[in-house]
Parts: sequence; structure tokens; C-alpha cells
Amino acid sequence: MKKCISILCFFALFFIGCALEGNSVHSAQDRQISSTKQINITGEIALMTQGYIIRGKTPSEIFTILNPNPEVLDKIIVKGKDVDVLVRIVSGDNVEIEEINGKKYFK
Repeated sequence: MKKCISILCFFALFFIGCALEGNSVHSAQDRQISSTKQINITGEIALMTQGYIIRGKTPSEIFTILNPNPEVLDKIIVKGKDVDVLVRIVSGDNVEIEEINGKKYFK
């Protein structure tokens, strides 16, 4: 009888622990989504084999564009001039463009 009760208690604690762990993971994901970061990049947009990139001069880094719009980006590439880009960092050096030279960017 004692053995049966102790097994039931063990399973009850196990399930409670799993439920609490699931809630904390969900909360961490919510915090990450709510703390998205925007930055301004001054640099050149280019087309590489893996897709469109920004060769940043300020900051000096190469960023991968996750929301390319070839109609807009190809026109900028042909001009070959530096642009000011407002981006949202998705992860690491992967970004989504929000504005180019102060104009809204739509995919």
C-alpha cells in the first residue's frame, strides 16, 4: 500500500514539474518576441548566391535580408549607392527591412 502511494506521489510531482517547466519556456519565448531590436544600418545592398545582403559600413557587418523584395532592392543595387536602412533584428545577423532612406519598405 505504501509503495502504491509513493509511486502515485512520484508521478504527481513529475507531472506538476513538467507543467511548470512548460510555462516557463513559454514565458521566455514571449519575452524574446516582445524585446525585438531595431537598428539603423548605413551601407550597400548586394545580391549574393544565398540571397540579398546589406554590407554595412555603420555598423561594419554583413547582414542577411530575410524579407527581400526584388523590385525594390534591384533598383537600389543598380544605383550602387549607400542607403540608410531601418531593420528589425530577427536573430544574429539576420534582419528584416522596415524602411529604406526613410521610406516604408513593403514585401
